[in-house]
Order: sequence, then C-alpha cells, then structure tokens
Amino acid sequence: MPSCSELFTGLLLILIYGCSCAAIYNLLRARGQTITAAIALAIPLCQAVYSVIFQARFLSGSVLLGLLFSAATVVYSLHLIRTHHEQLKTDLLRAFGVARSYRWISIPFGFYLVYTFAQVLLLPPLNHDSLVYHLPRVCLYIQNNSLFLDSFTNYHQVIFPVGGDILFYPFIKLGTDAGLGIFSLTSYLSIGAACYAIARRQTSARIASTATLIVLSFTVLVLQAPSTKNDILAAAAGAGALLLTLESSSKTRFRNLILIGILCLFGTSIKTTFLAYIPGLALLLIYRTQLWSPTQISRRLLEAYNDRKLIVALTLPLLIMSQLWLYAWNIHNYTTWAGPEEFTHRNQQHDGIIGTIANLSRYAFQTAEIGILTDQFIAPAAGLSPPSESLQSVYESVASPLFGKAGATREEFAIQWIPHEDYAWFGPLGFALLLVGIPYSFRHPKLLIQITPALLYLLIVCAKVSWMPWNGRFMTLFFVSLIPILIGILQRVRSARLLNSLILLALGSMLYTRSLDANRYLFPIAPAINATKSLNNTPIAAQKLIRERFHTMWQPEPIEDITSYISTSELLSSIPEGARVAIFVGRHSRNYSLYRARPDIYWQPLNVIRSIGKISYPHALFLIERAEIDYLVTVDLKSSPEALPIRKQSTSGNFFLNMKASAP
Repeated sequence: MPSCSELFTGLLLILIYGCSCAAIYNLLRARGQTITAAIALAIPLCQAVYSVIFQARFLSGSVLLGLLFSAATVVYSLHLIRTHHEQLKTDLLRAFGVARSYRWISIPFGFYLVYTFAQVLLLPPLNHDSLVYHLPRVCLYIQNNSLFLDSFTNYHQVIFPVGGDILFYPFIKLGTDAGLGIFSLTSYLSIGAACYAIARRQTSARIASTATLIVLSFTVLVLQAPSTKNDILAAAAGAGALLLTLESSSKTRFRNLILIGILCLFGTSIKTTFLAYIPGLALLLIYRTQLWSPTQISRRLLEAYNDRKLIVALTLPLLIMSQLWLYAWNIHNYTTWAGPEEFTHRNQQHDGIIGTIANLSRYAFQTAEIGILTDQFIAPAAGLSPPSESLQSVYESVASPLFGKAGATREEFAIQWIPHEDYAWFGPLGFALLLVGIPYSFRHPKLLIQITPALLYLLIVCAKVSWMPWNGRFMTLFFVSLIPILIGILQRVRSARLLNSLILLALGSMLYTRSLDANRYLFPIAPAINATKSLNNTPIAAQKLIRERFHTMWQPEPIEDITSYISTSELLSSIPEGARVAIFVGRHSRNYSLYRARPDIYWQPLNVIRSIGKISYPHALFLIERAEIDYLVTVDLKSSPEALPIRKQSTSGNFFLNMKASAP
C-alpha cells in the first residue's frame, strides 16, 4: 500500500491528467462531437500531448523545457474547463440521468470501475514486463537525462517505442507508484466510448450499450484495465482512429484527417505492431473519402494549403511522435530500424505462408476460451474432460502434423485458460463474436469493408510475429476493431430479453474476471486450482505466475513476492547516497524495485553496453574491477563472484549485493 505522501502525489497527478482530458473533451464537444465520441478521442489525444512533451524534454535534455510546456498545458486546460464549464456540467448531468434510468447496469458497472480504480491507486505495478523494462527504462531516462542509453539490462529498454512508457515519467520522478495504471484504465474507458459512438450512429441506444458492454467484458481488456502494460493504450488510439474513419466521407474536413494521423502516429509510438493496423485503416479511409478521385485529391491539397500554418506547427511534434528519431538511432547502432538481429529474429515469423496459416490456426484454437472455472471444476464435476485438454488433443491430432513448429519457433503451442493479462484471451463472448461474426461479415460486403483494418492487421501479425503464449495482447486491437460486425449481428436480434441477457452476461464476465485476476485477485481461485490440480497444458512461466498465492492480492505477502520492494530496500540500505552501483540480471528478471528503492544511487546496468553488445558475467566483473564502481547487485544469479567477496542476500533470495573491499 502506498504511503500518504505517495497517495497524495498520485492523486494530484491523476487530477492534472483528468483536467487535461476534460479540456480536450470540451474542445471536441465545441466542434460538434457527441459525448461518447469526445470521450473516446480526448483520452488518447491527451496522452499523445503529454507523451510528446515528455519526449521533447528528454530529447532536448532540458528539464526546464518539460516543466514549461507541462505547466502551459495545465494552465490552458484549466482555462478551457472554465470557459466551457456549462457544457461540461450539462453533459455530466445528462450522463447521471442516463445512469439513474438504467440502475441495473450502472450500479454493477460502477462498482466494477470503482474497484478497478482502487487497484490502480493502491496496488503497485504487478505486470512482469513492466517490472523488467517498461518502468526501469524510464528510471534510466531520468538518471541519464536522455532517451539514448549507453548501457542497459536488455534490448527492450532501448529499441522499443517510448510513447506509452514515457507517460510514467512524472509519477516515477516524484517517487510514487500510486496511479501508474490510470492511463490503461482511461484507455479502457476510451475503447468503450469509441464502441458506443460507432454503434450509436447506426443503431439504437440499447443495442449500442449491449455491444459496448460485450467488448468491455473481453477477458484481456478487463485484465489490462489496471495494468501498466501498454497494449491497451495502442488499442484505444486505434479505436479512436477507426471511429473517425467510419465517420468520414467525401465531405470530411482536412482537420479530421489530421486527427486520424495523430492517433495513428501515437499508436505507432506505443507499439511497433500498430504499424500493421495502418494499411487496412488507410484503405478504409480512402474508400470512405473517395480519395481516388482527382477532384477529392485537389480539394484535400487545397485544404492542406489553407491549413499550412497548422501543419507547420504540428510538424515537430509529429516527428517526435513518429519515433523516426528512435529508428534512426537503432539503424545507427544496430543496422536495422527495429534493433539488433539477434534480438528481433527470435520474435519474428520466418516460415512464410505456412507459418502464417499455422499461426491463424493457433489463434483460432486459443480464442475458444471458456474460462478456468469451467475447465477445472464444472467440466470434471459433470464427468467431462477439461475443454482445454480436448482442444489441445484436437490441435495435436489435426493441426500439429500439418504445421509442426512453423511460425512458432520460440515456444511449444499449449492452450491455457488463465485469468492473467499475459496469457488470457477474450472469453466466451469474444469467441462467439469470432465464430459467428467472421462468416457473417463475408455475407455482408459493407461490414467486410468496415473490418478491413482488423483483418489486414490479423494477417500481418500472423505473417510477421512468431506465435508466443502471450500474444493475446497483440490481438486486443483486432477484437476491438470487430465492433462493426458485433453491431450488425445485434441489429438482427429482436428479443429484448436476449439483449438484456447478453448485458447481464457481459457484466458478470467483468466482475468474474476482475475478482479472479491471477495477478490482482480478490479471491485466490487460480492459486487454489494450481494447488489441487495439474495444469498440464500450462507453460512453466504461467504456472510460476499463479503458484503458492493463497492470500488475496490486497495482503502484503503476495505483493512482495512479485515486487520485492521491501527486500530490496533492506538490501540497499547500507549503500551511501550517490554511490555507483552496477546491475547484472538474469534473463528477463524484474529489476524495477532497485531503481525505486534508491533513486539517489547512480545505477550502471552491465548486461548490454551499446558500443560492445551483450556481455558475459565474467566480462562484467572485469569491467567493474577497472571502473569507479564499488558495488554490484545481481538478480537471479546465484554464483558469487570471487572478485567481490563481501556479499549480502535479500530476504526474497534472488537479489545479491556484492562489494569491493574498498567500498565505503
């Protein structure tokens, strides 16, 4: 649990962020956007603004520049809120009125959101990748006053886009974890608002609400909502861009096209996989705006000329957001824009069309997710085999002989139904949407055109990215972009009782997933299942994530088990302020707790040095002996270096402090 000062700081930063979102919302409302469309667009646009400001602050190396632009943004936001406060008040009253009219929906959904916000505010970051590189890289940016690092613990910290991670900067700089997940939670709300806005332009409020709640109940989305992983931010940017694209026509103003471009650039600044979404979105936009017509092209060029001052003003921010500076840096240091070949090769799909088809089949099998309770309790109680085992058997007897390891060079394919953000998929409603929706779309060409971005994105990801057990997060953008199909199917439903049943099922799925989240559980169902049953089809990494957790995640023991905050603070307590301390970690080991515990120490990661590449542990010791470094912290390395004999071990057992004899 955060201290009072950390809680206050986190709440203050959340308030500032919320004010900026509200200001952009007011601007969008003043320009004619509906309430839900304005919400859907304001959140990713606000994130994009602060992302550019923080990137500019580090690219320039000027703390003052970051402070001035941040302060100016906050002041202007407050001015916009004051200017448009009547509109904001009217919209809030209208929203509360709708909520009162549908208490049977708003009460459980409101409870679910309040509990999720409590997780964001009171629980520390628990996502594994966040503790390995998303948060540590920001700590290193702050320490080095630069986005270009000379030494680091893994390539993830330097070659990946920074647009999403850089949003954590003010929280980490001010020493608080409270509220780090607010960007994911608001992105979750943005996705819901985008789905409703898309649906409401085509159908009734009842069907739009049903479609929105179904999307928001997808297992991975629920699990990502309080997380510090960045996939849901990219999905929100994509949902906003899809909303504007589906709204567009031959009469759409050029400035709306600029907004689509901003959202797409922001998406690519978060995840490189977002690049796979742009071709399909571009085709849909060309179709909607008739950009093949010479008349339309001439009109757009004229509008661009008339808006030339705006374009000039946006050029530098858009260049920063595009990450071209990062890709140029990668090419300069590693010869390719994506990073060193030794790193990128293992994540890529190298088997051509066979690998693409193989991955499509794997994702189809994984999407058939019913849930861990059905798999481990309900089916056995009915005398049936667990459905996941049956699916695994079908895959091994039908698909595996055809494809082998094509498209999946890193991991053995295994079906697992774990309520954990790294391994979960989209639940029974997501499976039903895919099972019914894709065939349905092929019979309705207009719908097929509307989901072109989703389909092309899926094909490109299958063709370019190797299958891995945690690839469900890449599919978030795909499933969210299937909203036009969902609307089309629901419009054929004539029974109000069936629609209400779907709403209740979606709400129940949200509460069920939120309670059983293996990383932030209220009830330790996943640990109990793991203790009593063998999860034979679950990868070892996933088994480790849910093993031996018999407490609610609101107790300190399981939190410490993941974060190691207390044990690392104790381990580092004797090191003097300003000391230079080297870090050498095991493969993909969590190390954020070190930076968090002692930001007053100068940390020197030694796993990778830009001018040398990856270095071995003995090589790291050689460098330490010849450098002005008195301490070495190793993570998940149990061999004690003879060169640094004085040693202290953390209570968690996986952090080790080694000191030179001359160390103070």
